Amino acid sequence: MTTALESGSEMSTPSTVYGPVDSWRVGRSLGVDLLCDTSVCSFRCVYCQLGAINLHTSERRVYVKTERVLADLEASRWREADVITLSGSGEPTLAANLGEVIRASRR
Repeated sequence: MTTALESGSEMSTPSTVYGPVDSWRVGRSLGVDLLCDTSVCSFRCVYCQLGAINLHTSERRVYVKTERVLADLEASRWREADVITLSGSGEPTLAANLGEVIRASRR
């Protein structure tokens, strides 16, 4: 996850968007993290790239507001990406606003 510097050199809230990064499957991928502040997952996979998950739950809720994700997308280098990938700090389908983010980002 990337962070941006505010004026005065203070760190701002981490961006929900990272990349674009090179992907051997899809070209240039722009990542969107709908969980952002902590790792959240309903699984306990021994091979998880995140290591220990901070919150194990199957509860769907809004972890990051849609408006924040859209603002981060607008400020990102999205034009350099071939695809937008919903991934990041756990299981993105736990985000209750997943569909809303997808519909809005397609616009």
